[in-house]
Amino acid sequence: MPALTALLVLSVPLATYAQEVPERRPVQPLFGAPDPRGESEGGLSVSGSLFGSYDNNILLSGQNSQSRPPSLPSAAFGEPLRGASSGYDAAAFFKLPTEQPTFEARVASTGRYFPEFHEYVPGRQMAEASSSVSASPWRDTNVRLTGSGRYSLNAPPFATAASLSASDVDLPFAGDGIRLRHTNDLRGGAELEREIGTRKTLVALGGIHSSQIDSGSRHQIYELGGRFGARFSQYSAFRAGYIRQDVDRGLGRYVVHHLNIGGDYAKPLSATRRAFIAFSGGSAAIESRDSLRVSAIGDVDWWYEFKQTWVGSVRYHRGVTFIDEIVDPLMSDAVSGQLAGLLSPRVDFNASVTYSRGVVGFSSDDPYQMYGASSQLRYALSRRMALYGEYLLFHYQFPPTILITGGLPPSTNRQAVKVGLTMTSKLLDLGPRD
Repeated sequence: MPALTALLVLSVPLATYAQEVPERRPVQPLFGAPDPRGESEGGLSVSGSLFGSYDNNILLSGQNSQSRPPSLPSAAFGEPLRGASSGYDAAAFFKLPTEQPTFEARVASTGRYFPEFHEYVPGRQMAEASSSVSASPWRDTNVRLTGSGRYSLNAPPFATAASLSASDVDLPFAGDGIRLRHTNDLRGGAELEREIGTRKTLVALGGIHSSQIDSGSRHQIYELGGRFGARFSQYSAFRAGYIRQDVDRGLGRYVVHHLNIGGDYAKPLSATRRAFIAFSGGSAAIESRDSLRVSAIGDVDWWYEFKQTWVGSVRYHRGVTFIDEIVDPLMSDAVSGQLAGLLSPRVDFNASVTYSRGVVGFSSDDPYQMYGASSQLRYALSRRMALYGEYLLFHYQFPPTILITGGLPPSTNRQAVKVGLTMTSKLLDLGPRD
């Protein structure tokens, strides 16, 4: 089959199937809470953190690894390198206070200093923006246009696939084996929604996704399709849709057909407990010049609110995935979970786990697996300042016959801890106050 490289393509298309998700009760810790004197959502906010960390595998070394720190030329290839570091995270966020149109922009930077190796390592530097506009040119008809863009320096490997914090998987010594990339990503979409009866909607949609890694060829994804939705009652709904994706990755071209049927159900269990479940199933057919593969796909999403300040969620996903470092498609089953809530008005906790397993390519039967976990405990000193501690676990293992780009080994394990002080501030408040 033709070779393929991609930034990231999930089996869920760019314009995902709409779900009538009820509004979740927000978990609002003291840190980051709005000013009680009044504060709008629009404006300019900044945040920053100073931290110390310890990592038991700084280079993501592993079997057959070809990386080692330049300051330690005597270190064996593949030998896990442990070390402590101090560093910073900083970000600025801007949001228009208007609902029509919407506009958001964010810039972020991170860096670390490793005293044992006398080396400062700039981490991921990122700028992104998104906007949307909608109008009702005819009765019972709504048109919505969306667009977004992102540019990243030192984009870390496997960050998106592992569903982990991007700033926590930045790797040092990038010039020695593991090359962190420059990436840019542009997305655009259009939807035409029409009410065709009581509680029934019909949507036509289209989209484009254009991405580039370093100075390589530009990768394109085009999609076109539609969906139908019907609400049976206050708590239940049905939806169905079809989307065709044309994937052009230079060295390979694919056509992916998504057929999806599902529904959702949400009903309060009591005054303090709410649960929501959404499910869908269907098929994804992948065409290339010399191959055709049809696979069952599906999603189940469940979340549960309890004790007024806690939210838990679990998601199962089966589908087709392309990631940066693997040239062939991944047929995977993935499970993820999240838990967030308040231990007290000043202390909030959140944790997430993810696990995926599947096969690579059209002909391989050797499975791969990838899993990760992260957790954070935060103590608010005030609405603008907090102490925090984090833990990170990351593991992947691919068959030795699978080519992984960027000098990464076929398997590795990593654990890291971080403690620090974080701050946030609203520099400019726009729009009416709450």
